Amino acid sequence: MAVRHLLSIADLKPSDIEQITRRSVEIGSKDFQETKSLEGKAVGIYFRKTSTRTRTSFTVGAARLGAITISYGPSDLQTNTGETIDDTGKVLSGFLDGLVIRTAESIAEMKALAAQDRMAVINAMSDNEHPTQALADLGTLTEHFGNLNNIKVLYMGEGNNTASALALAFARIPGAQLTILSPPGY
Repeated sequence: MAVRHLLSIADLKPSDIEQITRRSVEIGSKDFQETKSLEGKAVGIYFRKTSTRTRTSFTVGAARLGAITISYGPSDLQTNTGETIDDTGKVLSGFLDGLVIRTAESIAEMKALAAQDRMAVINAMSDNEHPTQALADLGTLTEHFGNLNNIKVLYMGEGNNTASALALAFARIPGAQLTILSPPGY
């Protein structure tokens, strides 16, 4: 089976979004029988930007599903000494099954890391999109309302990468409507 990356909500079909959000509700349920679906897998957690909730949830989630995790900070990879991001992707894909990456930079670095076919790359935030946060929010809405079809949501707050990802997601949900209100300067 070909490896799949999660770089942007735009890469997902409506059925993918539904499957991911329903699975998140299952895993989050108190009745969930923990499975080790990532048993024998290795997941890198590469955060170039600070994080509390996202880093913790990915690390704990991967471990609870049976994966070993390796954490990398902003200065831990050899890209600081001149190794190209393409070479780094090739090296990491020889050891890791997945790489979760959070950065304040463009998605170009993630795309370069994803230019191999052995390691899934997951965007845990880039400068213009935060797809995993949007999927987590949609999981919460699914848990509360039962499904996302024809849902209407008002988002009030910063017009940031999360708002962008939510807008992309809502465009793929049948009948769903998202209204974003963001104060000037945000």
